[in-house]
Amino acid sequence: MGCFLSVEVEAPSAPSSKPAEGNHSTSSGAPRSVKSGGSSASLSKLRSSASGLGNDPGGGTGPPPARRLKLKEFLTITNNFDENGVLGEGSFGKVYRGVWDEAAGGKGGVGEVVRTQVAVKKLNPESFQGYEEWLAEVLLLDKLRHPNLVRLVGYCAEKGEALLMYELCPNGSLDDVLFEPEEYVLSWEQRVRIALDAAKGLAYLHESNIIHRDFKASNILLAEDYSARLTDFGMARAGPDGGETHISTRVMGTLGYLDPTYMETGRLTKKSDVYAFGVLLLELLTGRRTTGESGNDSLTTWIRPFLSQRRPDLNLLVDPQLKGEFSKAGAVKMAILGKHCIHDDPGLRPDMTTLAENLELVDITDPAPQPPPP
Repeated sequence: MGCFLSVEVEAPSAPSSKPAEGNHSTSSGAPRSVKSGGSSASLSKLRSSASGLGNDPGGGTGPPPARRLKLKEFLTITNNFDENGVLGEGSFGKVYRGVWDEAAGGKGGVGEVVRTQVAVKKLNPESFQGYEEWLAEVLLLDKLRHPNLVRLVGYCAEKGEALLMYELCPNGSLDDVLFEPEEYVLSWEQRVRIALDAAKGLAYLHESNIIHRDFKASNILLAEDYSARLTDFGMARAGPDGGETHISTRVMGTLGYLDPTYMETGRLTKKSDVYAFGVLLLELLTGRRTTGESGNDSLTTWIRPFLSQRRPDLNLLVDPQLKGEFSKAGAVKMAILGKHCIHDDPGLRPDMTTLAENLELVDITDPAPQPPPP
């Protein structure tokens, strides 16, 4: 294969300061990320891991690669980075809503224009670690093709600015919708579908030997039909290869989703993502954040006594916002899958492909009761 990037990236000059800890979520109550420095070596391994990618899992060529745009084009797309269009912000910078009038080319014929709603991530120039994450995200998303990963459509590295442009997911992050349900409550069927979509996205990454390392509800975006897209690949790492069983690295991720074994040893494996996925399953099931407002009360600590019961009281376990409208059999299956994912021994956690296969079998509705025999 050729060079990983389909286009050259003109990197902005590296700023001199490191960012404060922060969270990439647009939701103020979401857990905070824990970050430490990246390296050119890890970026090189990312290139290698994704160098064979480029086609979507269905066998097609997938969407076109991301386009390198001029800064002036981004100014037009975001209306000069209009503050009224801010979708969210974190230590990395801000995300703006925008409209991209793209020349259709092969899409609709020469001369036609396709108007696309987009989200533009603008890097804070004071954030050196943010720049490392920005570059990692370009390296990955330029080649990754999967319906459950957010699509990078353009980027810019010019005059000290670093910008990424994605397809817009109009229903925001799962964190916002699940934990702030004033306007909309996700149905049981939607929760199961979101879990399955996220599992498929993570399985695709793992099959490509890539570890997300910051999987969480705020890094799952919801499309118009509430299908899920994984996002924020700035902390992603190439997984172990050859005879390696793990990667030794500084701990990075988000409190509440962090694998305790990884936190204690610094040994990163794909099973660290599986742990975070298990936490997400339990959040979807219960409607509770992985950590409370104080950061002290843990969802996994709260739920373990329920998971150890042979017949847990689902009325105490399942999100009360559902008002009893869920499959009892499906809720039990999801709880069991979550329990396996957060097992203390990483070796006993399932892989993401197995989890996706099992989530296909989670009940949306309970079977109708059978009439009594005559």
